[in-house]
Amino acid sequence: MILSKNIAVAALTYLFLNNEEINIANAKKSVVNHYQQYQAEKEFGVKKASFELSNNGFIRYRRTGNDNKVEYFSVKMDKILNVDYLGTEKMGWLVIKCLEESVIYQTYQDNKGNVDDMIAEIKIPIKNIDITEINVWVNDINNLKASKF
Repeated sequence: MILSKNIAVAALTYLFLNNEEINIANAKKSVVNHYQQYQAEKEFGVKKASFELSNNGFIRYRRTGNDNKVEYFSVKMDKILNVDYLGTEKMGWLVIKCLEESVIYQTYQDNKGNVDDMIAEIKIPIKNIDITEINVWVNDINNLKASKF
């Protein structure tokens, strides 16, 4: 009887952990998909941009302007204080506010000189997104932050 209880507990633990891993994977996929679907960098003279979530909990955002200036942002999820959306459903900014000096900000190929600095937020231009999708996106980011993956 004790052996079968141990097996049941082990099975439930495995299912719980597996479901948590699945939920984290789904949230990561959702966050990146929302970025890809609603990103608006081209409206601001950006020819190439990328947004990714690493397996060790980093958000990495990179954009290359038409002048070939590259901007790179990186922050660990546990440094995020809150995520806001500023704008309308037609156009706005996803603002990821973080602890002071927790976001790595670097520029390359900048005519004014390259920058290597620590800042407190990342602003991502967004277009054509309804309030429901904004809420899903922000909720997924908050769930990932809470998961401490």
